[in-house]
Amino acid sequence: MCSDHGVAPAYLVFMLGFLLSEEIGLSYVNAIMFVEGVPSTSAFNFIYPFSSDMIRKSIIFIFTISSVVPDGVMKTQITIAGIAISCIALASNLGSRAWNNLKLNSIPYDGIGTSLICYICSVIVGLAVPYLGYHEIQAGGKVASEVVLKSIFFVGMCFILSDFDEVQRFLLVGSEQCNQDLVNICVGVWFTFSSLLSIYFTGKIEKYHMVNPVLDEPPLVEPNEDSPVGYSVPSLPNFPINTTLFAPTKYKCFSRKLVIALALLISVGIGAVIVTMGFSSIDDQITSSNPT
Repeated sequence: MCSDHGVAPAYLVFMLGFLLSEEIGLSYVNAIMFVEGVPSTSAFNFIYPFSSDMIRKSIIFIFTISSVVPDGVMKTQITIAGIAISCIALASNLGSRAWNNLKLNSIPYDGIGTSLICYICSVIVGLAVPYLGYHEIQAGGKVASEVVLKSIFFVGMCFILSDFDEVQRFLLVGSEQCNQDLVNICVGVWFTFSSLLSIYFTGKIEKYHMVNPVLDEPPLVEPNEDSPVGYSVPSLPNFPINTTLFAPTKYKCFSRKLVIALALLISVGIGAVIVTMGFSSIDDQITSSNPT
């Protein structure tokens, strides 16, 4: 059994309320804009009467309540509820942006509960292909494959490190005493399939190309040494241009096929390690502070 005390929600309030505010913020707005096709936040505020960042505010409120509740079962349950909602918000944001990067059509339904359906769809896509929600994925081609490869490796290493008792004790005192075999199996299976799906769909994203202006029209951008990005828009002064979308790949010595092969190997390898942690007790001798 897990300990029912020692939870420190103040850490989570700081991390989610400040450090990760963009990652969990405006998740409902993003789902409505990308999945339903609402054109702007102004249109969202006009259509829906509630706050545009209601979910993030609710998460911070839940953790604030849990920080003042006395130690016990109630405190633990409130904190776990806040963590679950935070994961849903993060998955929704990743899924909404993945929906946009994959250029999926907006859902055809426009009746009762449309916004809720859009949010559920964004969460499902976010859980299925979370690595396609990054901004750099828009570049497509080999750049997108490299981003997915690095993300898969980073997430896998973070989860393996989280199995150490010292890390778990810092986040949630008492969690190191829980039986985590089922969690490891479920996360390992999810990690493998979400990684493989993300790798597959990177091939569906067209490589970003800068559109050449018509010869008899003024150029859309022009070189400008005074600009922090090296370009400026004549008709829109100081308009930022993200040159990374059409920049060459960083790792020229690796072909896209090699990057995909490495990503597949890492996905299956790390996923197998995580699943094995659920069946074997060998990892307990390494990660446990009191091995038996």
